[in-house]
Amino acid sequence: MKAPYSDASRFNFSPRFKLVPPAAVPPTTPPATEPQPTPQSPATQLEKKPFPYTGWLIFGSVVVALGAIAQIPVSPSIRAEAWLEADPNNRSVVHREISGKITEILVEPNKAVTEDQPLALIESQQLEEEIGEWNLRYSEKASAMETANQQIITAKARLDQVLSQEARSRQRLEELQQ
Repeated sequence: MKAPYSDASRFNFSPRFKLVPPAAVPPTTPPATEPQPTPQSPATQLEKKPFPYTGWLIFGSVVVALGAIAQIPVSPSIRAEAWLEADPNNRSVVHREISGKITEILVEPNKAVTEDQPLALIESQQLEEEIGEWNLRYSEKASAMETANQQIITAKARLDQVLSQEARSRQRLEELQQ
C-alpha cells in the first residue's frame, strides 16, 4: 500500500473530488433561469475580450531578441605562443608576447623554414601603438637632426664671417703697424 504523502505523490498530486448527489428537489419547482446579464458599456466589453494577436506578439518578440543577440560581435580569436630558435648550436630562445589576431599563416605545417622567412601576419593594436610610438620618436629625432644640421650650416656661415672679419682685422693691423 502506498503512503498518502510519499515522494512520488508529492510530485504527481491529483486532487480528489467527492461526488455528492443533489438533494431531492420537488418536481413542482420551476427550473431556475439564468440571470440576464446587465448591459455593459463598450469600454468594459473591450476589457473582457482577449488580445487576438498574443501569439504573434510573443513570436515577434522572440525574433527581435534573437536578431539582437545575433548582432553582438564575437571575435573569433586564438591565443598562440611561438618560440623561435635562432641557432640550433647556440640554443638561444626568442620569446615575444603580443596580444593580437593572426590574420594569415605563411608557412605549411611540419615544413622547415629558412632564415628571415615570415611565419605569420599578426594584427595587434598593442603592436600598432608600439610602432606608432617608434615612428613618432623617429620623426622627433629626424626633426632634431634636421634642426641640428641647419644650426651647423648657420654656425659655419657665422664662422666664415668671423674668419673673414679676423682676416680683415689682421690686414688692417699690419697696415697700421707699417
